Amino acid sequence: DAGAAAKGMAVPAKYWDAAFKRKDAKAQYGLALCYKRGGCGVDQNDVEAFTLFRMAADQGDAMALFEV
Repeated sequence: DAGAAAKGMAVPAKYWDAAFKRKDAKAQYGLALCYKRGGCGVDQNDVEAFTLFRMAADQGDAMALFEV
């Protein structure tokens, strides 16, 4: 979950990606954390991280809002 990613636990990006496609704000936030830090099986990508944080924030995710 997003909490696990926030604590630095490796959650494979493929699981985040599946939930992201369902437009799940928590999944978007979790995947953004993976891109921000370069973990969970993806390389660091600040642009992708920002895009995902913004998508989650637009859906009302408070933690994502803090990141944008």
